[in-house]
Amino acid sequence: MNLLRLPHLPCIDIINLMSPTEQFAVSLCSRRSFSVVKSLRRCNPDTLHLDTYHNYVCVGNNDFNYDFEIGQYSEHSNQPKEKVTVNGCSVPCRWKYDNEKSTKIGTYWKESRVFATMKVIDHLSDLFKLEVSHMQIEHDWGIQLMEWVQQRQKTLISINVTSRDSEENAFEAENLKNIIINCQAKKIRLRGHCSEPFEIPNFHKKCDLFECNVGTWISLDNIMTMDCIEIRVYDKTFTSKEMNLFIKHWMSGGNSRLKVLKVTLSERDYNESELINGLNIRRNRVRNKLYEGFHYAIFEFPLFSFEVRRDDGVTASFQHTPRIFIFGVWPDAVGNT
Repeated sequence: MNLLRLPHLPCIDIINLMSPTEQFAVSLCSRRSFSVVKSLRRCNPDTLHLDTYHNYVCVGNNDFNYDFEIGQYSEHSNQPKEKVTVNGCSVPCRWKYDNEKSTKIGTYWKESRVFATMKVIDHLSDLFKLEVSHMQIEHDWGIQLMEWVQQRQKTLISINVTSRDSEENAFEAENLKNIIINCQAKKIRLRGHCSEPFEIPNFHKKCDLFECNVGTWISLDNIMTMDCIEIRVYDKTFTSKEMNLFIKHWMSGGNSRLKVLKVTLSERDYNESELINGLNIRRNRVRNKLYEGFHYAIFEFPLFSFEVRRDDGVTASFQHTPRIFIFGVWPDAVGNT
């Protein structure tokens, strides 16, 4: 490769004028080209992140605008003849350029998709000094990869567990339980259907955001033993009496880190008297209060919504309709009280 024959300083300048996609392309040429790009490129970990979804590994900025996406596929008769070197492995490769979106790169492997994705992640992590930030896990994809990623790095920002809006892609109950229990991401979003009901007793999950969009397994006991800043549950319905028990639990010092709880209420069992029974409540008689959550949730506590105060002086507002219960602890993410 002619670039590698240049003097040191011009080579540095050229490599650092390249986009991340171009640097990655050069790194695939050989082990030597990989080493040269890795050693001469200037680090920019604050502007790039590494994600996985479906069978892609993606590199992009923090707004999820990807510079390029690498797909892992099984070898087949029509695969391209061009070969590249990915973490020491020589594999066929096809490039698809898109001026409006990211560049897509297809790699073709004899080995499993999990093995291939691990190799691609190793290559990108070493080249750009990146860790995986976000992962998507599907019923037949990603469980082993999640465990591998969590072993190789200290933190993982988010995991999205999904059936891709189809019950045909449901998880086996034991697999979904293992993902939920063992996931160590700061933000966990569950959108995965399950083949059969299950329970998780003694659920002491610690994370910043726990969002359960699909699944009725989660119980009031689960919520009260979680250590989270924000909890959202949409599929499972709770009763007014259960939310009363939750508020009393919080008043007694439970869920000490919690800032936001948003759950679905059962319309059939909705009862305001049961919701506020035994609580020393007061009404918000000042103004409508805008609450900004820590993970992009914004909602309003209207005039005459309920407020409670713990013995330590911390206050929380809650509102309810026959369908939704929202509980917010002040101050919110931007300091509103």
